[in-house]
Amino acid sequence: MRIERIVAEAGQAVSWIRFTNGDEVNVGISFFTGDERGLITGVTDFWPEPYEPPADRGHLTGRF
Repeated sequence: MRIERIVAEAGQAVSWIRFTNGDEVNVGISFFTGDERGLITGVTDFWPEPYEPPADRGHLTGRF
């Protein structure tokens, strides 16, 4: 995985990542919200392309 960009200000941040699964290259965008202590309180992910996680990571994911 390679982090391409991170932009942040008080209470919020966004990251753009690029990762590979074999020969396939995917990107994802994550939005983070935080509290006054600097702890992350929420994460919203956007994945532009459908992505099937590797079988050994399936227990860490959910489908909506």
